[in-house]
Amino acid sequence: MLGANVKEQNLLGAVIGISEKHLAKNHRRLRAEINLPNGHRTHFISKSCMKEEAEKEILSFVTSIESHVGGPVLWRCAGDHVWRMGCSQKPKVSLKQRAKMWLEDFFELND
Repeated sequence: MLGANVKEQNLLGAVIGISEKHLAKNHRRLRAEINLPNGHRTHFISKSCMKEEAEKEILSFVTSIESHVGGPVLWRCAGDHVWRMGCSQKPKVSLKQRAKMWLEDFFELND
């Protein structure tokens, strides 16, 4: 599967002249590396090509592993340098919040 909007991608490929194989190459599944408490590593490949949906799949898989193991599990997406512990998602920060934090840091408003 190429994702949720397969018809749009096929239409786009037909209009531009891109083959379906080329579209499939550019939409890759997200991989996760999971480090278990006993030292073994497990790899999980999501079924979705979209990053947000793939992270949800990874988080549900990590949740099931944590319930089976009985403790927190370290995991990261392939290519990330930061390991995450548990199944809590990182907080989403809007552009407005990032700009506000940058201005506060720049002008040292946080005393």
